[in-house]
Amino acid sequence: MKPVSDTEIEKRVNEIGSEIISRLNRTPSLLSAFTPKGLTESVISLCLKNERIKTGLFRFIDALPAVASDTEVIELFLEYLGEDIHDLPPVMRQGLKWLEKGKRLSPVAAKTIRSFAESLASQFIPGNGFEDAIPAIRRIQKSGRNFSIDLLGELTVCHSEGMVYQTRYLDLLEQLHLFNPGGKGSQISVKLSSLYHRLDPLDWGESVTTSVDRLRPIFRKAREFDISVILDMESYHYKNLILAVFMTLLEEEEFREKPVAGIALQCYLKDALQDLASLIGWAKLKNRPILVRLVKGAYWDYEVAYAHQRNWPLPVFTQKSETDRNFEAAVRLLIKNAPLLQPVIGSHNIRTLSYALALSDLWTGRTQDRSKISGSPESPVELQMLYGMAEPLQKVLIESGYSLRVYAPIGPVLPGMAYLIRRLMENTANSSILLQSFSGKPVDPEILKPAELKADNPFCTSPESVLCESIRPVDLSIQRPEAPNPGFQNEPPLDFSIIGNREKVRLELNRINQKITQETPAYPLVINGKKVFTQKSSTAANPSAPGQVLGTVSQASIEQGSSAIEGARNAFILWKESSPARRAGLLRNTAREFQKIRHQLIALEILEVGKTWREADGDVCEAIDFLFYYADEIERLHAYYAGAHAVASLPGEENRLSLQPVGIMAALSPWNFPLALPTGMIAAGLAAGNCVIFKPSSLSPILGSKLAELFSLAGAPPGILQFLPGEGKEIGEFLIRHPDIPLIAFTGSNEVGRHILSVASLVEAGQNKFKKVIAEMGGKNAIIVDESADLDEAISGVIESAFGFQGQKCSACSRVIVHQAVYSEFMKRLAEAAESLVRGNPQSPSTFLGPVIDEKAKEKISRYISIGLKEAKAVYRRKDRGEEGEGGGYFIGPAIFEEVSPDSPLAREEIFGPVLSVFKAENFNRAIEMANDSPFGLTGGVYSRKPSHLQKARNHFQAGNLYLNRKITGAMVGRQPFGGFNLSGVGMKTGGSDYLLQFMQVKSICENTSRRGYIPTDAAS
Repeated sequence: MKPVSDTEIEKRVNEIGSEIISRLNRTPSLLSAFTPKGLTESVISLCLKNERIKTGLFRFIDALPAVASDTEVIELFLEYLGEDIHDLPPVMRQGLKWLEKGKRLSPVAAKTIRSFAESLASQFIPGNGFEDAIPAIRRIQKSGRNFSIDLLGELTVCHSEGMVYQTRYLDLLEQLHLFNPGGKGSQISVKLSSLYHRLDPLDWGESVTTSVDRLRPIFRKAREFDISVILDMESYHYKNLILAVFMTLLEEEEFREKPVAGIALQCYLKDALQDLASLIGWAKLKNRPILVRLVKGAYWDYEVAYAHQRNWPLPVFTQKSETDRNFEAAVRLLIKNAPLLQPVIGSHNIRTLSYALALSDLWTGRTQDRSKISGSPESPVELQMLYGMAEPLQKVLIESGYSLRVYAPIGPVLPGMAYLIRRLMENTANSSILLQSFSGKPVDPEILKPAELKADNPFCTSPESVLCESIRPVDLSIQRPEAPNPGFQNEPPLDFSIIGNREKVRLELNRINQKITQETPAYPLVINGKKVFTQKSSTAANPSAPGQVLGTVSQASIEQGSSAIEGARNAFILWKESSPARRAGLLRNTAREFQKIRHQLIALEILEVGKTWREADGDVCEAIDFLFYYADEIERLHAYYAGAHAVASLPGEENRLSLQPVGIMAALSPWNFPLALPTGMIAAGLAAGNCVIFKPSSLSPILGSKLAELFSLAGAPPGILQFLPGEGKEIGEFLIRHPDIPLIAFTGSNEVGRHILSVASLVEAGQNKFKKVIAEMGGKNAIIVDESADLDEAISGVIESAFGFQGQKCSACSRVIVHQAVYSEFMKRLAEAAESLVRGNPQSPSTFLGPVIDEKAKEKISRYISIGLKEAKAVYRRKDRGEEGEGGGYFIGPAIFEEVSPDSPLAREEIFGPVLSVFKAENFNRAIEMANDSPFGLTGGVYSRKPSHLQKARNHFQAGNLYLNRKITGAMVGRQPFGGFNLSGVGMKTGGSDYLLQFMQVKSICENTSRRGYIPTDAAS
């Protein structure tokens, strides 16, 4: 390969690009091919100019497949686009005016709207199935282009749906073979997530093994028919997994040569060059030729939102110029390594295409007339473009002799709208060839200039040259760069696509398991900063394997409780005088102690309470969040209340508010969030200047002990935090009744919460303060699924909400209310999704359903299931025992019931387990009534794509935390402050800006600053 300078490359880019632009501009028939003519073209053109109409139209089209009746079509259309009536094309504008006047034209209008949507989709989707797409494919072939067929549909929720997609791919290969017996030019594109519903980098081994098993028959048939296969790249979350599956499969002996296989890489990703270099290294090592399809990427908005929501570094470039330069760097690296890697350039960008063609010309040393462009069979580069996109450009490239393949998605047109919307969003930027084509204006030669970057941008130093020097195999442990952290941000969850995170948790699990086989750890009380071991102790066992003792925990007596209260009373004298900055500093230091042993804490949660890996990590993250958030909040509140603007002051009168602690606080925490919830209570109490006596749940005492230890390591003065594990009926009752404890923070069952409130209402002898109770209690939470809902999302959300952590969350979904129009389909898929859930020991990352917490909980849940079997209809019920790996653990469910009476205990009572009741509603108003028919009001959710329904839910759904089009569990500190209505609790929302005020008293101080008529000038400042 001959060396060429950047000057030579740019010269050739301009020669090729200028010729392409010249041909586009001097051929009116090409440009006019996409200029607005009919309604569809007019609307596309309008979308390119009007962002609001584009958003409304895309959302309407996304929801349209789920809408059955003509009336609903019209209603939905008006909801999304009615406000923009004056900007719509004349035909649509007139139609809406008729409808507004009450004309009986709904059926005609609805049919017209559906036809328009199908016409729009058909511009980019050639057919509902292969047979339907044959005319379009023949046109592609006749024009001199090849094709790559993609089956629409990317989300499966159960095993059977994945197998259906595998069958569809196999049938597609048979149809392609019959259509094109030689196989030459035929190609399919496969999305891995459509084949395996449990694709997950956390469950790395199983995901790779199962995905390879699902792909193997497809590759065998493709090899038999000489049809090439490309693995599409999907979201960044799956990237490393898809790469691993691709290489694992092609290392099998039968696929070392055939089929011709490839993989797509997304150049908007910051690590695209690293992945490409790794593929090159692997291909050289295995001597396995492959295709590599370079694309810009179609999930940019999603990737940005996904990363921001998790406080992860952005995996994508934020500037188009950076993506363009990255694409060109990848093109250089790829073409340098041809023909071992065949370059496939997926782009509609004339600059990018010209760059690839220029490099191919120069590096292969072809001698054709450089003043013109001319493709050659010897060129290693294949161009790929989307069906229906930039047809004039495709025609120019074909006429010039270049190898061009059309990426053609096939499937039901209206349900394929998710694909369509991504394509349109991706290709409606101001610089896109689609916009230039629809504008009818000449293409500007300025687009051939290289992207301009800042001088300090790494792409100014030819990054591909470094990678070419030292090509490495895939390194899946590489961490991403640190993200900036201004102000409070939620603790990022572990990214389990990084092998290091998986291995650290696994090592901690192994370490703890090994340690407890050698000795049984003993955990003490902590009173006045000293460890106290007692003769009376309790045993902490693993609910997945009750015979496995994790440790013994000392139990506090009443005398030790009295000693702890006396110590707290003494410590309060100094702690209440500490500055907000000092208290905040303790909280932040404790958060850092959590971070140091994060993987150990995750392992302990898996073992002691049976959480799965992500559930355990989420609890640790929330504990860290509470510490950092309340540290910020106490400083903010003191600054505000001490400021001159908290209350009004007038000349001669100075008014101030002062925040003061209450005294000694009892923190009574549950076992289901054994770190987050007690940490939040303790952090709030200490931040406010109170001293805290912490009694953990008797079902999670080891994690409680670890929490107290971390506060001590962070520098908590002796006595401000006392650790008193013990039985609720003994030490818990002692604490809530003690006259020296005026503040009680509790999270747990409604029954215990009501008892605490009842006790707190009494004023005993020697008690000089009313007791304040902050109580978070249970829920009977409902999710509504209306007729317009995205059922893929709804089913996944219901499964997560109802059965995540075995339903042992106060926020868990226990009722689902489904519109009758989608009820049958929803129930069928929900039952299949439940059947596909893996139940077992949560030490395995494959597990979704672990054990419930103990035998008592299992028996209680069993009683509710028995009620369901007698009073309702069981849609799905998992056997209690017998599954491999469950041993003697407390495994039960899931169970799903329908035809449940509204008065049944299944519909009214909190079960706290994986039991779900499903109800049918005739309309959305009735669904809201059913959701609100509960004494509780903690969480609720709605899956709908109708703006009016979402607004009605905002106004009328009675829940403290309402979630729209997402699961109803997993509230984030600072983002979704948590707490309910009605019998779900009392007090302000945790993780919110008002929460700390409950732990303090506010003193109003007024000073007369005048002195015999003299008024200080700064008195009111």
